[in-house]
Amino acid sequence: MQPDGFLSTPMVRSLLSAFAACPAFFITLAVAAFSLGCSSPSSSESAPSGGRSDSPDSVAEAPSPADSSIDASRPAGGADEQGSQATDVKLKLVDAQQLKEELAKFRGKIVVLDVWSTSCAPCLQEFPHLIAISRQYSPQVQCVSLNLDYIGLPSKPPESYLPTIKAVLEEFGASAVYHLVSAIADDQMRSELQISAIPAVFLIDRDGRIVDRFTDANASGEGVSYIRDILPRLEALRRGHDPPTDDDREGTPEGEHPAEA
Repeated sequence: MQPDGFLSTPMVRSLLSAFAACPAFFITLAVAAFSLGCSSPSSSESAPSGGRSDSPDSVAEAPSPADSSIDASRPAGGADEQGSQATDVKLKLVDAQQLKEELAKFRGKIVVLDVWSTSCAPCLQEFPHLIAISRQYSPQVQCVSLNLDYIGLPSKPPESYLPTIKAVLEEFGASAVYHLVSAIADDQMRSELQISAIPAVFLIDRDGRIVDRFTDANASGEGVSYIRDILPRLEALRRGHDPPTDDDREGTPEGEHPAEA
C-alpha cells in the first residue's frame, strides 16, 4: 500500500476530515498555514489548528532523487512485515531537558527527529516515510518522533492525549520508530526547538550536532518533503560526506541537540 493508500484508512481519514468539519475556521487559517505549516493555538484555546490542505497524492507523486529512494509502502496499513497488527508502540512523555537526554542516547547514530501532531495533515502525509527510513536504514539511522498534541490546557493534561496518539501510530504500523510526546505545551516546545510551526524534521549527525532543521519555511517545494529535502541530506551523512551543520551555518555552539538550540 502506498502512503496515499494509508491516508484512506479510517483513523487517519477521521483526522484529515477534521479540517473540513469547520470550513470557516479552516479558511481563516489557510493563508497563514501556506507559509507556516501547522501551528497550534495558545493554551487559552481549546481546539487545535491545522496546516496546509495538500492532496494525499502529492506525497506519492513527489519526484525521487536517483540515490535517495525509500519504499514507503511497507509501513502503511498498520501491520508489520509478518502481517500482524502493530500493538507494541511505546510512548514516553518528555520536557525539553528530557528530550535532550533521550536524543543523547543515540550518539554514534544519525538521528532523524520528526516533530508532528495528530491534527497536522501535512505531518500525517509525510510520516510513512519516517517509518520506511527506520525500517530500511536501521541500525545506522535512528528515527525519533516527537508529538506536540498537548496545548497546555490544565483541564487536558499531556497524559490524556496518549490513547489517541498511540492509536494513530498503531494505524501507521510505527513500532520501528522511537516515540516521544511533549509534556510541555506545544508552543513552548516549538520555542525550545526554534521552529514556528510543524511539520519539522531535524537531522542530527553521529556526534549529536544538528545538520538541518527542515520546515515549510526552508523546504525546496511547497512544504517539507522527505523525498525532496531530507533523503538527499540523509544519504550524504550515511556515506560519510557530512554537509555543513546547522550549527555551523547559524553560528551556534557545536554539539547542541534541538532542545538546546
